[in-house]
Amino acid sequence: MSSMIRATALAVTACVLAAGPVIAAGWSRNYDDGTTQGLFEFDPALVMQGVDEFRVSVVNGSLRMGFANLPTAAPDNDSGLMLDPMQVLADTSGLMLIKWSTNPRFATTPTSSEMNAGWVLRLNTNTLSGYVFVIDDRGYLQIQKLLGGEVFDACPDSNVKLGLDPSKDWWLRAEVLNVAGGVQLRARAWVADTAEPVEWQATCLDTEPPLFAAGVASLVANEDSADIENWVDVDDTSAGPLPELICYNHADDDGDGLTDCADPDCAGAAACTCNDPFADIDRDGDVDQVDFGFWQLCYTATIAEQFDVGRCDCLDRDDTNTDGFFSPDLDGNNLIDSSDFDAFVQCFSGPTIAASKTCDD
Repeated sequence: MSSMIRATALAVTACVLAAGPVIAAGWSRNYDDGTTQGLFEFDPALVMQGVDEFRVSVVNGSLRMGFANLPTAAPDNDSGLMLDPMQVLADTSGLMLIKWSTNPRFATTPTSSEMNAGWVLRLNTNTLSGYVFVIDDRGYLQIQKLLGGEVFDACPDSNVKLGLDPSKDWWLRAEVLNVAGGVQLRARAWVADTAEPVEWQATCLDTEPPLFAAGVASLVANEDSADIENWVDVDDTSAGPLPELICYNHADDDGDGLTDCADPDCAGAAACTCNDPFADIDRDGDVDQVDFGFWQLCYTATIAEQFDVGRCDCLDRDDTNTDGFFSPDLDGNNLIDSSDFDAFVQCFSGPTIAASKTCDD
């Protein structure tokens, strides 16, 4: 990616974006019409050197990204971008099918050329900054941070070798979302015609400023040798905003197989500060006299004191916004009273008897 990385290369894109990008609802491309359908080719090397190093075409309904006129001296890699200048997103999901099988070299022989393809999300074309998600022909899945044109590992353990078969086509999904304490970056890849895994094989919490708030969703291809066979086709590319994650509605909002507080993305959410069930105040698995003693402490405290005691806010169970769910930052009448006691009793199990996880649903 190092050749992608020159601030002076930004003049072309600055002109394209001068009118001011808008927040789009998402886009998808399958290239069946033989065009790139609105994607804009942005090749820093074209501006820097006056040479079209990054070549783009549509072959058999797939976007073919490849290179020509490669340099003969270090640095020996080249990169190119395809972006939608109107597609600016914050919490973003990007998905693409990387068709390694269309390249005869990848289809017949495992290679170490380090040809890769993937996404740059939250790309700021004025500063050449963003989050990079790529997987190469060796099966290395990487998350990187693009800062002023230079690429760095986003954080430890964000470079993972999956060892996928280079003769097969691979799906790549990348996501960026704002969470408590930073920006969550994650990616996974899997062989086409197999089930998408639930786990994120490469993850990273970016806590180091600058934290990128929004930007263009861009396709990227990178090549690391002068082999003329180094091109790759991609298909079925899509990017769009992630669905709103509600951490208390008993639903898998983001489709990762995890619901509410079982989803790491809900870490730090107000709804996840309470135990499950809420009445297990000492978190020992049952709801007994010990928990009732704490409930009494909240009940007998003055109104001003109740919410300084500790977990009294989790015991204030009034559904004040009438949405059928409970979250302590949205619900409660700031008073522990008889209606809250009724909810507590519904979860009472007795000592050493496991409390029902659904008693407070």
